[in-house]
Parts: sequence; C-alpha cells; structure tokens
Amino acid sequence: MTTLSKELLEHIKVRCKDMLEAWELLAVRPPYSTLQVNMFVCYSDVGLCVNIRRDSGQSYKVQQYLDSLFKHWDKFSGSICYPVDGANEYELVNSGNKFRNPLRRELCEFILERVNKDLENYNESA
Repeated sequence: MTTLSKELLEHIKVRCKDMLEAWELLAVRPPYSTLQVNMFVCYSDVGLCVNIRRDSGQSYKVQQYLDSLFKHWDKFSGSICYPVDGANEYELVNSGNKFRNPLRRELCEFILERVNKDLENYNESA
C-alpha cells in the first residue's frame, strides 16, 4: 500500500482523468502552448509529471509515487526522468507537444489505473 495521502491520490486521479478527457485537444495544440482543462492549466511541452504535480502542495511526494509506478509500466524506457521513450523524445518532433506521443497517453492511463487501485486499497483499510 502507498504511503501517499488519500488527498494526494485524489489529486493525481483528477489530473489524469482531466488530461485523458482532453487528450485529443491537447495533442493538436501548437508546440509550447497551454490549455485550461477543468480547474487547471495543462502545458503541452512538459511531461505528465509536471502537469500532475502542479498545485499538489507536495510535489516531491507525488513525484516519488509516480517514479515508483513508472518502473511497473510495461513500456518503461528505463529512465525515471524520461519514462516515455527516454531522453530522445525531448529532442524529437513531438518535443514541443508531449501529448502527440501515443505512449504518453498509455502511461497516463496506467497511472490512473494504479491510482484507482491504491484508492480502493486505501478505502478498504480505513
């Protein structure tokens, strides 16, 4: 079971759900742009970590949790800093808009699935 608080798990869940619901809109945004997604601004040129951590109030704890999840994703690049396609992705055509990479969407779906499981476990143990 995670040591992350229920509130931080809910924060991650909401961010992932919001990004997934707006993914198609985010993917066609110009490079280095933003999009208001419900209650937060999503940045197209940064990865999931930054978009998920923003406004959490406990960025370091959220990042540690995400890092632990990345290692269990079957398409993990081997780099915690660049879990999708490694550092090369940041130099490729999609570098200005990370939402154009379909693997990033798969990772977001994976994160949401794992967060939901952790929330279920959290509720069962409460």
